[in-house]
Amino acid sequence: MFWKKNRKKDKPSSEIEPIEIRAYSKEGGYIKSLERQGLTTSASYGGMGVRELQLRMELLVHQVLSSNHSVFEPAKILSGFAKVEQDRFLNSIESICSTNVELAYNFCHFAPKSLGIIDEEHWDDWIAKLLEDYKDRGLNSAINTMKNVDEFVQSITQAPTSVILEEISRVLESFVIGLNGRKLSIEQGEQYFTDTETIRLPNISAQFNNCEDNFSLLKLMAVHQWAQTWFGTWRLNIDALVKLYKDPDRALSLFHKLETIRLDACIERELPGVARVMKQFSKKDVQELSKNWCRAIEMLREPKSTVQDTMFCLETVYKDEIAPSDKIYQGCLNPRETWKVMQTRLEQEKNTLKEKLVDILNELGIDSFQSQSQDEILGIESNQRFTAKVIKDETMPDGFKIDLEFDNKTIELPEDVQQLLESILQDLGEIPDEYLEFAKHYKYDAETVTDENVESNIEDNIENVYLYDEWDHSRQKYRKDWCHLKEITITPVHDNFVPNTLKKHRNLIKHLHHTFEALREDNKRIKRQPFGDDIDIDAVIEAFSDTEKGLEASQYLFTKSRK
Repeated sequence: MFWKKNRKKDKPSSEIEPIEIRAYSKEGGYIKSLERQGLTTSASYGGMGVRELQLRMELLVHQVLSSNHSVFEPAKILSGFAKVEQDRFLNSIESICSTNVELAYNFCHFAPKSLGIIDEEHWDDWIAKLLEDYKDRGLNSAINTMKNVDEFVQSITQAPTSVILEEISRVLESFVIGLNGRKLSIEQGEQYFTDTETIRLPNISAQFNNCEDNFSLLKLMAVHQWAQTWFGTWRLNIDALVKLYKDPDRALSLFHKLETIRLDACIERELPGVARVMKQFSKKDVQELSKNWCRAIEMLREPKSTVQDTMFCLETVYKDEIAPSDKIYQGCLNPRETWKVMQTRLEQEKNTLKEKLVDILNELGIDSFQSQSQDEILGIESNQRFTAKVIKDETMPDGFKIDLEFDNKTIELPEDVQQLLESILQDLGEIPDEYLEFAKHYKYDAETVTDENVESNIEDNIENVYLYDEWDHSRQKYRKDWCHLKEITITPVHDNFVPNTLKKHRNLIKHLHHTFEALREDNKRIKRQPFGDDIDIDAVIEAFSDTEKGLEASQYLFTKSRK
């Protein structure tokens, strides 16, 4: 008897369980599709999807893409915008690529949020500003502008009351130049600090509802950073000292609060008008300060207080929980960068001062250096050396002058040497002896006075040498017998150099000839002149017609040749 096999009925397609095939990535785990990541292939507002946006951006900035450089994240953000805004963004990338591809890549990453902030009316101005910053200040400045898009929006929405640094930078520079000390330039910066050579301020000041207060804020920030350079904030290595504390960042913040108190007191004594404006921007602390803080404030407001006192007070208030609030104009400190700039400048100034002191010795007649010992060369005894004295002088712009003495005799200093000593004094608070000891131990190089070959020629035939004085613009004085002129008979060499050169570069000569011919303008005849070398027929006919109509005839009836 045959038996029958029961056939299984096919399940409907709705009951079939889907099989999931996972693709694993190198980093581990399986690769999720866009749907698994919560994304779709189309934008939320009917625009392009993530993959399409990523592909379009990759085609534009493919030159800088790598395993570490991707535009997938910007594409995810951009997919949330409408098609019109996506096209506007992609067109901007294309236009920026024509300037710099690296800039366009950074634009992909930092600028998508600007689509939701800047309207279409001001979008082109935004792109123009980015390109302008890139051309004027470089890539980093343009990236900072992308990150600080809110400042650009403020400059648009609060244009009547906001103050832009670029428009007033020259006014502020002139004001700071009028203060004591070395010249400081003013630049825009993401952080607001000084490195003792440059003052960095925000590009836009729009905290207040009137232009006067916004301008005053920038002015106070510039003055406060100038005060750091003039009143000796950076005469200590702040970066190394705050690292001795358990929390260096907190120590630096407290040091800045203490130093601001000291500098405010210095500004109040030196610039009382500016101090009155500073008080208008200062808020009284609501919380009651500890006794340590009260003693520190009283100590730092003393006229003789220095940055050493500030560092001493830091140790006393470091453990206190309550501290005064920051001033709106105090900016921030960058001790590492500032110390690096200062040390580089001091090293350069030290070497320059060495050269200047040698020149001064030469002027004093201590320049005989042939086959003598160093002390004999310079004519210096053991008790002879340079010394610098700082003398108060109210007639000077900085309130003092520096006298340089050699062998107890005052030397008249050129202006550049005076400025050099003042700069060293501003940085260090004194002029160390090691900066002045160089002249005593300086080993002369023949090139500092004359060339060895010329010197040997002079010895060979001293009769053919002519000595001339030379004007030294930096010292504003003549150097006596500084130039040595010797007549030398030159034997001509006939090696066909000129014909050979012309033959070798004949193609280039043709190109240069055509270029200069193109620059030459042909004679042009200018019509309707009051006087000239020929008659302008058209003007004469027009004048005759006007006369027949009863109108006044024109006097411009001549032509003139312009070569």
